[in-house]
Amino acid sequence: MNDEVLVLLNELCSDFAPYGFLKYDRYKGKLLGGNNIYIKSNPNNELGMITGKRNYKKFGLDKFPTNFTTYTRFDGSDTEQGWTGDVLLEVLKHIKISINLDSK
Repeated sequence: MNDEVLVLLNELCSDFAPYGFLKYDRYKGKLLGGNNIYIKSNPNNELGMITGKRNYKKFGLDKFPTNFTTYTRFDGSDTEQGWTGDVLLEVLKHIKISINLDSK
C-alpha cells in the first residue's frame, strides 16, 4: 500500500488503526460522513479496501471496477470485493472530494 493511500486513509478516517477481528482484517476506520472501511489482505498477501453498501451508495462507488478479492466470515466461506493499487487511490480521492463538497 503506497504512502499516498495511507495519507488519504488517515485524512478520511480519524480513527484509522490496526484491526484484526477476522483472519484477513488489517485496519479499520470510520469515514468522515460515512460508515466503516476495512483494509484487508487476501491469501496472496495483497492489501485492499472493502466497504459496505451504505458507502457504495453514498459515494457512488459502483462506478469503480473492483480489482481485489478477499474472504469474510470466520470460516472464510464468503468473498468480498474491493479495490487495490491505482483504483483504490482513485476511490479514495473520489471519497475525499465527495466529503469536501458535502461540507460546503
